[in-house]
Amino acid sequence: MLQFIENLADTLERCTKPYLQADINQLKKVVLESFLATKDWKPFAFPDHRVPYTRNLVHTLRGRGTLLVIVWTPGRSSPVHDHADSHCIMRILSGRLTETVYGWPGEEVGCSMKSRRTYGENEMTYITDGLGLHQMSNSSDTEPAVSLHLYTPPFIATHGCRTFDNASGEASILQRPTFYSAYGVKSE
Repeated sequence: MLQFIENLADTLERCTKPYLQADINQLKKVVLESFLATKDWKPFAFPDHRVPYTRNLVHTLRGRGTLLVIVWTPGRSSPVHDHADSHCIMRILSGRLTETVYGWPGEEVGCSMKSRRTYGENEMTYITDGLGLHQMSNSSDTEPAVSLHLYTPPFIATHGCRTFDNASGEASILQRPTFYSAYGVKSE
């Protein structure tokens, strides 16, 4: 995991601001093509069936990004949310997750569904506010899912994001989300 983190941090330092598509493509390549055995990410994966998912901080990547392992409770979902002008690259480490992408709410309509796709182990997806909002769901009734998330710039970690009622489109501010664990140590 340390080599992966260093490689990712080095790649982020070479990226331009604002990010060019070539930068995003390189980050996707690092996230997708890096070998990550279960023993590499398992120390960061803390499940809790009482909540839909746990956000577990792995690293802050020299201040240029936030790397999380998220553990998804069976049958649970995230709210529909934006990414606070961050890029989000997500790789499935275990299980399956369904991503539903929504358009931004209009004046007279809520969030309209644009697409839905299920991803399995070692598949990757990417979202940014320019592509829309999304919701992640673990549709398994029995198996947790685990995903690796890179957020860059790390605005969600520092500023929070907005969640949306997909029927009405009404937004709520989610202040700086908390971490269930940080650097492999469960938060109290």
